[in-house]
Amino acid sequence: MHAPLQPNPRDRAHHASESVSRWFQKSPTVTRLLQNLLLAASLVTAACARAVTLAPTATVCAAQKSAAHIKWLSPETTHERDQIRPWCDAVGPPLVREARHVDDPAASLAIVSWNTHEGAGRVTALIDALKSGALTGGAPVQDFVVLAQEVARAGPEVPRAPPRGARWAAAIQPDGPREQISAVADRFRLSLFYVPSMRNGAPSETDEDRGNAILSTRPLTDLTAVELPTERQRRVAVAAAITGADAEGTSWTLRVVSVHLTNIVRHHLWIFAEPGRARQARALAVALDDGAPIAIGGDLNSWFGFHDNAYAEFARRFNSVEVRDRRPTFGPLRLDHMFFRLPAGWHAEVRRANDRLGSDHYPLVATITRRSQRGAGYSPTSCTTISRRRARVSNSINMICCHSPSISRPLTIGTVSDGPSSAART
Repeated sequence: MHAPLQPNPRDRAHHASESVSRWFQKSPTVTRLLQNLLLAASLVTAACARAVTLAPTATVCAAQKSAAHIKWLSPETTHERDQIRPWCDAVGPPLVREARHVDDPAASLAIVSWNTHEGAGRVTALIDALKSGALTGGAPVQDFVVLAQEVARAGPEVPRAPPRGARWAAAIQPDGPREQISAVADRFRLSLFYVPSMRNGAPSETDEDRGNAILSTRPLTDLTAVELPTERQRRVAVAAAITGADAEGTSWTLRVVSVHLTNIVRHHLWIFAEPGRARQARALAVALDDGAPIAIGGDLNSWFGFHDNAYAEFARRFNSVEVRDRRPTFGPLRLDHMFFRLPAGWHAEVRRANDRLGSDHYPLVATITRRSQRGAGYSPTSCTTISRRRARVSNSINMICCHSPSISRPLTIGTVSDGPSSAART
Protein backbone atom coordinates (compact mmCIF):
# COMPACT_ATOMS: atom_id res chain seq x y z
CA MET A 1 0.00 0.00 0.00
CA HIS A 2 1.42 3.35 -1.02
CA ALA A 3 1.78 6.12 1.55
CA PRO A 4 -1.05 8.66 1.81
CA LEU A 5 -0.93 11.55 -0.62
CA GLN A 6 0.94 14.47 0.89
CA PRO A 7 -0.39 18.03 1.10
CA ASN A 8 1.22 20.92 -0.74
CA PRO A 9 1.67 23.80 1.72
CA ARG A 10 2.05 26.25 -1.16
CA ASP A 11 -1.48 25.68 -2.37
CA ARG A 12 -3.73 28.34 -0.86
CA ALA A 13 -6.36 28.42 -3.61
CA HIS A 14 -8.81 26.53 -1.41
CA HIS A 15 -8.88 29.20 1.29
CA ALA A 16 -9.09 32.10 -1.14
CA SER A 17 -11.96 30.57 -3.07
CA GLU A 18 -13.87 29.81 0.14
CA SER A 19 -13.86 33.54 0.84
CA VAL A 20 -15.22 34.22 -2.64
CA SER A 21 -17.91 31.58 -2.09
CA ARG A 22 -19.03 33.16 1.18
CA TRP A 23 -19.25 36.55 -0.52
CA PHE A 24 -21.46 35.14 -3.29
CA GLN A 25 -23.73 33.42 -0.76
CA LYS A 26 -24.30 36.80 0.92
CA SER A 27 -25.05 38.43 -2.45
CA PRO A 28 -27.71 36.27 -4.17
CA THR A 29 -28.75 39.12 -6.49
CA VAL A 30 -25.21 39.52 -7.75
CA THR A 31 -24.95 35.75 -8.19
CA ARG A 32 -28.13 35.62 -10.29
CA LEU A 33 -27.01 38.59 -12.37
CA LEU A 34 -23.62 37.00 -12.99
CA GLN A 35 -25.22 33.70 -14.01
CA ASN A 36 -27.54 35.50 -16.45
CA LEU A 37 -24.62 37.37 -17.98
CA LEU A 38 -22.64 34.16 -18.32
CA LEU A 39 -25.59 32.39 -19.89
CA ALA A 40 -25.93 35.16 -22.46
CA ALA A 41 -22.21 35.01 -23.15
CA SER A 42 -22.31 31.25 -23.64
CA LEU A 43 -25.10 31.55 -26.20
CA VAL A 44 -22.78 33.66 -28.33
CA THR A 45 -20.45 30.68 -28.66
CA ALA A 46 -23.15 27.99 -28.91
CA ALA A 47 -22.56 27.63 -32.63
CA CYS A 48 -19.07 26.33 -31.84
CA ALA A 49 -20.42 23.13 -30.26
CA ARG A 50 -19.85 20.30 -32.72
CA ALA A 51 -21.55 16.92 -32.63
CA VAL A 52 -19.12 14.09 -31.87
CA THR A 53 -19.73 10.36 -32.17
CA LEU A 54 -18.06 7.98 -29.72
CA ALA A 55 -17.22 4.51 -30.94
CA PRO A 56 -15.16 1.46 -29.88
CA THR A 57 -11.55 2.12 -30.73
CA ALA A 58 -8.09 0.66 -30.58
CA THR A 59 -5.86 1.92 -27.79
CA VAL A 60 -3.72 4.99 -28.43
CA CYS A 61 -1.21 4.92 -25.56
CA ALA A 62 0.63 2.56 -23.22
CA ALA A 63 -1.77 3.14 -20.31
CA GLN A 64 -4.68 1.93 -22.42
CA LYS A 65 -2.81 -1.02 -23.88
CA SER A 66 -2.04 -2.35 -20.41
CA ALA A 67 -5.77 -2.75 -19.73
CA ALA A 68 -6.94 -5.03 -22.50
CA HIS A 69 -9.95 -6.20 -20.44
CA ILE A 70 -11.43 -2.68 -20.52
CA LYS A 71 -13.56 -1.52 -23.44
CA TRP A 72 -12.61 1.93 -24.74
CA LEU A 73 -14.90 4.38 -26.51
CA SER A 74 -13.34 7.40 -28.19
CA PRO A 75 -14.28 10.14 -30.64
CA GLU A 76 -14.29 8.78 -34.17
CA THR A 77 -12.17 11.51 -35.73
CA THR A 78 -8.40 11.20 -35.99
CA HIS A 79 -8.05 14.84 -34.94
CA GLU A 80 -9.78 14.20 -31.61
CA ARG A 81 -7.75 11.05 -30.93
CA ASP A 82 -4.50 12.85 -31.70
CA GLN A 83 -5.37 15.38 -29.01
CA ILE A 84 -6.03 12.61 -26.48
CA ARG A 85 -2.72 10.78 -26.94
CA PRO A 86 -0.33 13.30 -25.29
CA TRP A 87 -2.48 13.36 -22.14
CA CYS A 88 -2.80 9.59 -22.08
CA ASP A 89 0.98 9.20 -22.42
CA ALA A 90 1.53 10.94 -19.07
CA VAL A 91 -0.74 8.79 -16.86
CA GLY A 92 -0.53 5.36 -15.33
CA PRO A 93 -2.76 2.39 -16.19
CA PRO A 94 -6.32 1.97 -14.92
CA LEU A 95 -6.84 0.31 -11.52
CA VAL A 96 -9.22 -2.61 -11.10
CA ARG A 97 -10.09 -4.46 -7.90
CA GLU A 98 -12.67 -7.22 -7.52
CA ALA A 99 -14.96 -7.44 -4.50
CA ARG A 100 -15.95 -10.80 -3.04
CA HIS A 101 -19.57 -9.85 -2.53
CA VAL A 102 -22.09 -12.55 -1.70
CA ASP A 103 -25.17 -11.59 -3.68
CA ASP A 104 -28.29 -11.52 -1.58
CA PRO A 105 -31.76 -10.10 -2.19
CA ALA A 106 -31.10 -6.89 -0.28
CA ALA A 107 -34.07 -4.55 -0.53
CA SER A 108 -32.10 -1.36 -1.14
CA LEU A 109 -29.01 -0.01 -2.83
CA ALA A 110 -27.28 3.35 -2.24
CA ILE A 111 -25.50 5.20 -5.03
CA VAL A 112 -23.33 8.21 -4.18
CA SER A 113 -21.95 10.76 -6.62
CA TRP A 114 -19.12 12.89 -5.26
CA ASN A 115 -16.27 15.08 -6.44
CA THR A 116 -13.58 14.21 -3.88
CA HIS A 117 -11.31 17.19 -4.64
CA GLU A 118 -8.12 15.29 -5.45
CA GLY A 119 -8.47 12.90 -2.53
CA ALA A 120 -9.20 15.57 0.08
CA GLY A 121 -12.72 14.21 0.47
CA ARG A 122 -12.75 11.52 3.14
CA VAL A 123 -14.21 8.54 1.29
CA THR A 124 -13.61 6.35 4.33
CA ALA A 125 -15.81 8.68 6.41
CA LEU A 126 -18.43 8.66 3.66
CA ILE A 127 -18.60 4.86 3.68
CA ASP A 128 -18.73 4.78 7.47
CA ALA A 129 -21.64 7.23 7.30
CA LEU A 130 -23.43 5.01 4.78
CA LYS A 131 -22.96 1.96 6.96
CA SER A 132 -24.25 3.78 10.04
CA GLY A 133 -27.27 5.22 8.25
CA ALA A 134 -26.16 8.82 8.80
CA LEU A 135 -26.63 9.61 5.10
CA THR A 136 -29.84 7.65 4.61
CA GLY A 137 -32.24 8.81 7.27
CA GLY A 138 -30.99 6.37 9.90
CA ALA A 139 -31.24 3.25 7.74
CA PRO A 140 -27.83 1.48 7.61
CA VAL A 141 -26.56 0.70 4.11
CA GLN A 142 -24.55 -2.41 3.31
CA ASP A 143 -24.98 -2.44 -0.48
CA PHE A 144 -23.62 0.66 -2.24
CA VAL A 145 -21.84 2.22 -5.21
CA VAL A 146 -19.70 5.36 -5.06
CA LEU A 147 -19.32 7.33 -8.31
CA ALA A 148 -16.24 9.44 -7.58
CA GLN A 149 -14.69 12.31 -9.52
CA GLU A 150 -11.34 14.05 -9.04
CA VAL A 151 -9.79 10.95 -7.54
CA ALA A 152 -6.01 11.13 -7.13
CA ARG A 153 -3.59 8.20 -7.40
CA ALA A 154 0.10 8.37 -6.43
CA GLY A 155 2.80 5.77 -6.89
CA PRO A 156 5.26 4.15 -9.24
CA GLU A 157 2.49 3.29 -11.71
CA VAL A 158 2.44 6.95 -12.78
CA PRO A 159 5.26 7.52 -15.33
CA ARG A 160 8.19 9.47 -13.98
CA ALA A 161 9.58 9.97 -17.48
CA PRO A 162 6.66 10.20 -19.92
CA PRO A 163 7.48 10.32 -23.63
CA ARG A 164 8.33 13.55 -25.35
CA GLY A 165 5.26 15.62 -26.13
CA ALA A 166 3.24 14.28 -23.19
CA ARG A 167 0.92 16.75 -21.49
CA TRP A 168 -0.22 17.18 -17.91
CA ALA A 169 -2.37 19.48 -15.79
CA ALA A 170 -1.14 21.83 -13.10
CA ALA A 171 -0.87 20.06 -9.77
CA ILE A 172 -3.86 20.36 -7.45
CA GLN A 173 -2.84 19.27 -3.96
CA PRO A 174 -5.21 20.49 -1.25
CA ASP A 175 -3.91 21.05 2.25
CA GLY A 176 -4.44 18.28 4.76
CA PRO A 177 -4.40 14.48 4.51
CA ARG A 178 -5.63 12.83 1.32
CA GLU A 179 -6.83 9.30 0.70
CA GLN A 180 -5.76 6.96 -2.05
CA ILE A 181 -8.76 5.34 -3.69
CA SER A 182 -6.99 1.98 -3.86
CA ALA A 183 -6.41 2.03 -0.10
CA VAL A 184 -10.11 2.69 0.47
CA ALA A 185 -11.04 -0.22 -1.79
CA ASP A 186 -8.63 -2.53 0.02
CA ARG A 187 -9.80 -1.47 3.47
CA PHE A 188 -13.48 -2.16 2.77
CA ARG A 189 -12.87 -5.00 0.28
CA LEU A 190 -14.69 -3.15 -2.47
CA SER A 191 -14.63 -3.48 -6.22
CA LEU A 192 -12.76 -0.59 -7.83
CA PHE A 193 -12.56 0.74 -11.36
CA TYR A 194 -10.35 3.84 -11.71
CA VAL A 195 -9.24 5.47 -14.96
CA PRO A 196 -6.94 8.51 -14.84
CA SER A 197 -7.77 11.40 -17.14
CA MET A 198 -4.59 13.44 -16.68
CA ARG A 199 -1.34 13.66 -14.79
CA ASN A 200 -1.64 15.79 -11.65
CA GLY A 201 1.41 18.02 -12.06
CA ALA A 202 4.71 17.80 -13.88
CA PRO A 203 6.90 14.69 -13.44
CA SER A 204 9.42 16.83 -11.57
CA GLU A 205 6.72 17.84 -9.04
CA THR A 206 4.54 14.80 -8.30
CA ASP A 207 4.03 11.10 -8.93
CA GLU A 208 0.26 11.54 -9.25
CA ASP A 209 -2.51 11.27 -11.79
CA ARG A 210 -6.23 11.99 -11.36
CA GLY A 211 -9.51 10.89 -12.84
CA ASN A 212 -12.83 9.16 -12.16
CA ALA A 213 -13.60 5.98 -10.25
CA ILE A 214 -16.36 3.57 -9.25
CA LEU A 215 -16.35 1.79 -5.89
CA SER A 216 -18.89 -0.97 -5.26
CA THR A 217 -19.79 -3.67 -2.77
CA ARG A 218 -20.81 -5.74 -5.80
CA PRO A 219 -18.55 -7.03 -8.55
CA LEU A 220 -18.11 -4.63 -11.47
CA THR A 221 -18.45 -6.09 -14.97
CA ASP A 222 -18.48 -4.72 -18.51
CA LEU A 223 -15.81 -2.16 -17.62
CA THR A 224 -15.85 0.74 -20.07
CA ALA A 225 -13.70 3.88 -20.32
CA VAL A 226 -15.21 6.66 -22.39
CA GLU A 227 -12.88 9.27 -23.85
CA LEU A 228 -14.93 12.46 -24.06
CA PRO A 229 -14.50 15.01 -26.85
CA THR A 230 -11.42 17.03 -26.03
CA GLU A 231 -11.59 20.58 -24.81
CA ARG A 232 -8.80 22.04 -22.71
CA GLN A 233 -7.93 18.76 -20.98
CA ARG A 234 -8.54 15.06 -21.42
CA ARG A 235 -11.65 13.75 -19.66
CA VAL A 236 -12.53 10.06 -19.30
CA ALA A 237 -15.89 8.85 -17.96
CA VAL A 238 -16.01 5.38 -16.42
CA ALA A 239 -18.90 2.92 -16.67
CA ALA A 240 -19.55 -0.56 -15.33
CA ALA A 241 -22.43 -2.94 -14.67
CA ILE A 242 -23.60 -4.36 -11.36
CA THR A 243 -25.97 -7.31 -11.10
CA GLY A 244 -28.15 -8.96 -8.50
CA ALA A 245 -31.45 -10.66 -7.82
CA ASP A 246 -34.56 -9.60 -5.93
CA ALA A 247 -36.35 -11.54 -3.20
CA GLU A 248 -38.23 -13.56 -5.80
CA GLY A 249 -35.04 -14.56 -7.59
CA THR A 250 -35.53 -12.22 -10.54
CA SER A 251 -32.14 -11.08 -11.80
CA TRP A 252 -31.36 -7.45 -12.59
CA THR A 253 -28.52 -5.44 -14.15
CA LEU A 254 -27.80 -1.75 -13.63
CA ARG A 255 -25.14 0.25 -15.45
CA VAL A 256 -23.41 2.89 -13.30
CA VAL A 257 -21.44 5.82 -14.72
CA SER A 258 -19.13 8.43 -13.18
CA VAL A 259 -18.44 11.55 -15.25
CA HIS A 260 -16.65 14.88 -14.84
CA LEU A 261 -17.12 17.42 -17.62
CA THR A 262 -14.80 20.25 -18.60
CA ASN A 263 -14.78 23.54 -16.73
CA ILE A 264 -12.95 25.47 -19.45
CA VAL A 265 -12.48 25.24 -23.21
CA ARG A 266 -9.39 25.63 -25.32
CA HIS A 267 -9.95 28.92 -27.03
CA HIS A 268 -12.21 30.80 -24.61
CA LEU A 269 -12.39 31.90 -21.02
CA TRP A 270 -14.37 29.79 -18.56
CA ILE A 271 -17.43 32.01 -19.10
CA PHE A 272 -17.73 30.54 -22.60
CA ALA A 273 -17.29 26.92 -21.55
CA GLU A 274 -20.93 25.80 -21.78
CA PRO A 275 -20.81 24.69 -25.45
CA GLY A 276 -17.74 22.59 -24.69
CA ARG A 277 -19.28 20.71 -21.78
CA ALA A 278 -22.58 20.41 -23.69
CA ARG A 279 -20.64 18.79 -26.53
CA GLN A 280 -19.11 16.32 -24.09
CA ALA A 281 -22.46 15.65 -22.42
CA ARG A 282 -24.23 15.07 -25.72
CA ALA A 283 -21.61 12.63 -26.97
CA LEU A 284 -21.66 10.62 -23.72
CA ALA A 285 -25.46 10.65 -23.36
CA VAL A 286 -25.95 9.38 -26.90
CA ALA A 287 -23.34 6.64 -26.39
CA LEU A 288 -25.04 5.48 -23.17
CA ASP A 289 -28.63 5.69 -24.39
CA ASP A 290 -29.32 2.05 -25.25
CA GLY A 291 -32.59 1.74 -23.34
CA ALA A 292 -31.12 -0.31 -20.49
CA PRO A 293 -31.38 0.62 -16.78
CA ILE A 294 -28.70 3.10 -15.81
CA ALA A 295 -27.57 5.48 -13.04
CA ILE A 296 -25.31 8.40 -13.96
CA GLY A 297 -23.65 10.69 -11.47
CA GLY A 298 -21.05 13.36 -11.76
CA ASP A 299 -19.72 16.87 -11.63
CA LEU A 300 -21.05 18.45 -14.82
CA ASN A 301 -19.46 21.82 -14.05
CA SER A 302 -22.93 23.16 -14.87
CA TRP A 303 -22.39 26.84 -14.08
CA PHE A 304 -26.03 27.49 -15.05
CA GLY A 305 -27.32 24.69 -12.84
CA PHE A 306 -30.53 23.12 -14.10
CA HIS A 307 -30.59 25.55 -17.04
CA ASP A 308 -27.21 24.38 -18.30
CA ASN A 309 -27.17 22.65 -21.67
CA ALA A 310 -24.95 19.89 -20.28
CA TYR A 311 -27.64 19.08 -17.71
CA ALA A 312 -30.31 19.15 -20.42
CA GLU A 313 -28.42 16.66 -22.60
CA PHE A 314 -28.64 14.02 -19.86
CA ALA A 315 -32.04 14.96 -18.48
CA ARG A 316 -33.85 14.67 -21.77
CA ARG A 317 -32.65 11.09 -22.20
CA PHE A 318 -32.53 9.68 -18.69
CA ASN A 319 -34.99 11.73 -16.61
CA SER A 320 -38.36 13.37 -16.94
CA VAL A 321 -38.13 15.41 -13.79
CA GLU A 322 -39.33 18.54 -12.07
CA VAL A 323 -36.65 19.43 -9.56
CA ARG A 324 -37.92 21.93 -7.01
CA ASP A 325 -35.06 21.65 -4.55
CA ARG A 326 -32.09 23.39 -6.15
CA ARG A 327 -29.60 23.81 -3.34
CA PRO A 328 -26.02 24.20 -4.53
CA THR A 329 -23.39 21.51 -4.25
CA PHE A 330 -20.37 23.76 -4.81
CA GLY A 331 -20.32 27.29 -3.46
CA PRO A 332 -23.44 29.03 -4.85
CA LEU A 333 -23.65 26.65 -7.82
CA ARG A 334 -25.37 23.33 -8.51
CA LEU A 335 -22.59 21.57 -10.41
CA ASP A 336 -23.35 17.96 -9.41
CA HIS A 337 -26.27 15.89 -10.70
CA MET A 338 -27.63 12.36 -10.88
CA PHE A 339 -29.76 10.81 -13.62
CA PHE A 340 -31.65 7.54 -13.75
CA ARG A 341 -33.45 5.13 -15.98
CA LEU A 342 -34.70 2.53 -13.50
CA PRO A 343 -36.35 -0.87 -14.00
CA ALA A 344 -40.04 -1.26 -13.38
CA GLY A 345 -40.92 -1.22 -9.69
CA TRP A 346 -37.72 0.51 -8.54
CA HIS A 347 -37.89 3.65 -6.41
CA ALA A 348 -35.13 6.20 -5.73
CA GLU A 349 -34.68 9.01 -3.23
CA VAL A 350 -31.82 11.47 -3.76
CA ARG A 351 -30.41 13.57 -0.94
CA ARG A 352 -27.62 16.07 -0.77
CA ALA A 353 -25.43 15.26 2.21
CA ASN A 354 -25.03 17.86 4.94
CA ASP A 355 -21.24 17.61 5.20
CA ARG A 356 -18.57 18.01 2.51
CA LEU A 357 -16.29 15.64 4.45
CA GLY A 358 -13.14 17.48 3.41
CA SER A 359 -14.04 18.02 -0.24
CA ASP A 360 -15.19 21.27 -1.85
CA HIS A 361 -18.34 19.53 -3.13
CA TYR A 362 -21.26 18.02 -1.24
CA PRO A 363 -22.02 14.36 -2.04
CA LEU A 364 -25.34 13.40 -3.60
CA VAL A 365 -26.79 10.21 -2.10
CA ALA A 366 -29.43 8.14 -3.90
CA THR A 367 -31.22 5.38 -2.00
CA ILE A 368 -32.79 2.92 -4.43
CA THR A 369 -35.40 0.43 -3.31
CA ARG A 370 -35.91 -2.63 -5.46
CA ARG A 371 -39.52 -3.73 -5.28
CA SER A 372 -41.31 -6.76 -6.62
CA GLN A 373 -42.77 -6.06 -10.04
CA ARG A 374 -45.97 -7.73 -8.89
CA GLY A 375 -48.33 -4.95 -7.86
CA ALA A 376 -45.76 -2.24 -8.56
CA GLY A 377 -47.93 0.54 -9.85
CA TYR A 378 -47.40 4.07 -10.98
CA SER A 379 -47.61 6.44 -8.02
CA PRO A 380 -47.25 10.09 -8.99
CA THR A 381 -48.20 11.39 -5.54
CA SER A 382 -46.08 9.20 -3.31
CA CYS A 383 -43.18 11.67 -3.36
CA THR A 384 -45.14 14.69 -2.26
CA THR A 385 -46.91 12.82 0.53
CA ILE A 386 -43.63 12.59 2.44
CA SER A 387 -42.24 15.92 1.46
CA ARG A 388 -43.47 18.92 3.42
CA ARG A 389 -43.66 17.30 6.85
CA ARG A 390 -40.09 15.99 6.61
CA ALA A 391 -38.87 19.32 5.31
CA ARG A 392 -40.00 20.97 8.55
CA VAL A 393 -38.23 18.34 10.63
CA SER A 394 -34.90 18.76 8.86
CA ASN A 395 -34.39 21.68 6.53
CA SER A 396 -30.81 20.71 5.68
CA ILE A 397 -31.54 17.63 3.57
CA ASN A 398 -32.44 17.48 -0.10
CA MET A 399 -34.61 14.64 -1.29
CA ILE A 400 -35.79 13.80 -4.78
CA CYS A 401 -38.06 10.79 -5.22
CA CYS A 402 -38.04 8.94 -8.50
CA HIS A 403 -40.73 6.36 -9.19
CA SER A 404 -40.18 3.95 -12.01
CA PRO A 405 -43.53 2.81 -13.39
CA SER A 406 -44.41 -0.79 -14.03
CA ILE A 407 -45.67 0.20 -17.46
CA SER A 408 -44.10 2.41 -20.08
CA ARG A 409 -44.65 5.86 -18.61
CA PRO A 410 -42.25 8.72 -17.77
CA LEU A 411 -40.53 8.91 -14.42
CA THR A 412 -42.17 11.30 -11.98
CA ILE A 413 -40.08 13.18 -9.46
CA GLY A 414 -41.03 15.21 -6.42
CA THR A 415 -38.88 16.98 -3.87
CA VAL A 416 -38.97 17.56 -0.18
CA SER A 417 -36.78 20.35 1.05
CA ASP A 418 -35.24 23.62 0.04
CA GLY A 419 -33.24 24.31 3.13
CA PRO A 420 -30.30 26.69 3.43
CA SER A 421 -26.82 25.85 2.27
CA SER A 422 -23.46 26.34 3.90
CA ALA A 423 -21.46 25.21 0.86
CA ALA A 424 -17.92 26.35 0.25
CA ARG A 425 -15.90 26.09 -2.90
CA THR A 426 -12.38 26.06 -4.21
